[in-house]
Amino acid sequence: MDRRSPVQPSPAEIARTLASGLLPGEAHVRQHRGRLRMRHATTPEGETFLLTRAGGTLERALRPAPGETDTALVLAVDDVVPVQGGPDHGRVWLSGWAERLDGDDARAAADGYAAVAPTGDLLGIGSSHSIYRFSVDEVRLERGGILVEIDPVDFVSATPDPIQAVERELLADLNAHHLGELAEVLARRVPGPATFRAVRLDRYGVVLEASTVDVPVRISLPEPARDAAHLTELLHPALCPNCAGHPASR
Repeated sequence: MDRRSPVQPSPAEIARTLASGLLPGEAHVRQHRGRLRMRHATTPEGETFLLTRAGGTLERALRPAPGETDTALVLAVDDVVPVQGGPDHGRVWLSGWAERLDGDDARAAADGYAAVAPTGDLLGIGSSHSIYRFSVDEVRLERGGILVEIDPVDFVSATPDPIQAVERELLADLNAHHLGELAEVLARRVPGPATFRAVRLDRYGVVLEASTVDVPVRISLPEPARDAAHLTELLHPALCPNCAGHPASR
């Protein structure tokens, strides 16, 4: 495991993860005062859809001006840290145009939405609910007071982190059962005696808080995890470097 240059999620990957649809969003709609809660989902293909209640405030706000077919808006999604005090991935801002879909287009959009964020309200599209295609023109990631511009093409092509949905549960397991092993891995990197707490997980590794240093410490995986099961498989050598069968034990 190469700890000299830890691999971390790129800004585009963080933006895609935040905008995937598992976190609540707020919409700033043109010519509408105030912020509106917005349900959204970005499919694996990079298409972003918005879900609204028919006849509600949000749908009225998204109604195009006369002679137009779409409405300008900015969608903001804030990270929600899984462990109190853990590092925050920041906020993603998506700027673009929302267009209501009907018929076959709406049904296809509902299928894409359901693949990411299933909800029974998708069954009401065309009656109690409406779905919109959100064509994203600008992507910005605000993190630690720094604003990063992301090419929309990079945003679409980036892969959201597959660990996002189970991060909280996996962190709880690490903190309950594996802190001793993690402390052994970090013994040469962190002045001791130190206590540790796992505070973030992503496809590239685990981030820990150490009591004797101010900066979080990352343990990188040998390759990006494809899913939670693969992450567990990749973490095992880090948690048990002297186990039989691992190269470090030979």
